[in-house]
Amino acid sequence: MIAGITESETRLGHDVAKKALQVLNKYYPRFIWYARADGGVLCLKNNALGNACMIRHLKHLDYDDNFFTKDIVRSAGEFLERGYLKRGGWDGDYAKKMDGGDKFRWKSSHHIALGI
Repeated sequence: MIAGITESETRLGHDVAKKALQVLNKYYPRFIWYARADGGVLCLKNNALGNACMIRHLKHLDYDDNFFTKDIVRSAGEFLERGYLKRGGWDGDYAKKMDGGDKFRWKSSHHIALGI
């Protein structure tokens, strides 16, 4: 089972996003991930990180499966660390702050869920 959401506009984009979700669920279980591949970019979001999005340019990811997997794992790990969350499985914590969050008006998912 893939715990995540993909809503890419094309079949190819959907397949790339689904492949990314499979990698994310293997290395970062119990998180709910969102992946969308359109317009030459892959957008990754995570339920514990609010509205923040990590962008990966697809032209850098289409070399082979091994490179794709390593890049997604490394990028998602960095994304979690920017929210001061540990790599690995989700333990129920939401990011309370985010490196660079002041630049894009980041809000915690916990606050969004509470309607604050």
